[in-house]
Amino acid sequence: MKTRVLTAVVLVSVLWIPNAFARKVEFYPFAGLRFGGAVADETGIAYDLDGSASYGLGLEFALSAEARLQLLWSHQSTGVDRFSFEDDGRVDLDIDYFHVGTAYVFEPWSRTRPYLGMTIGATQVAAVDEDSSGTYFSFGINGGVKYLFNDHVGLRLDGRLFGTYGGSGAFAVGCSGGCFIAFSGDFFWQAEGTVGLVIAF
Repeated sequence: MKTRVLTAVVLVSVLWIPNAFARKVEFYPFAGLRFGGAVADETGIAYDLDGSASYGLGLEFALSAEARLQLLWSHQSTGVDRFSFEDDGRVDLDIDYFHVGTAYVFEPWSRTRPYLGMTIGATQVAAVDEDSSGTYFSFGINGGVKYLFNDHVGLRLDGRLFGTYGGSGAFAVGCSGGCFIAFSGDFFWQAEGTVGLVIAF
């Protein structure tokens, strides 16, 4: 009798644990488009950064049926064409967000699962052609929907808004001819839309 009970417990554990674990952790590489953000040169003229492709990785851990813990990294290579008589005026920038936050999932037992979330973390801005970079506090709000084909694979669509606080004139970047590029205003705003592949464990 004891042997049968032990065998049943082992079989249930082997079958149940992987399925339970699969619903608790999700990994999702994503790619999309990011736009927004303004910088200013030494004369005070403001320029909008180029909209360009973004990509990154996310991790999501289930805290309960509806609550999630989010970890996010999102990268963009962008730049601005600054007016200049002395050089081509181009300043290329890499902008990375490293965020952690929470999300609320609506209809967590459905294959289609809308969500809303908030994150905080850091924004790293680096000039590609200069030895210059800065890291600043940032926050984000995000929302979207994911569709699971089965317990392990799905797709997700995400929209994110990032706000970075640096103070007016933060992130001064030198460039050829003695110019500089800095944040235009105290806050630096960007938005992105992405599509990702969900891999659940």
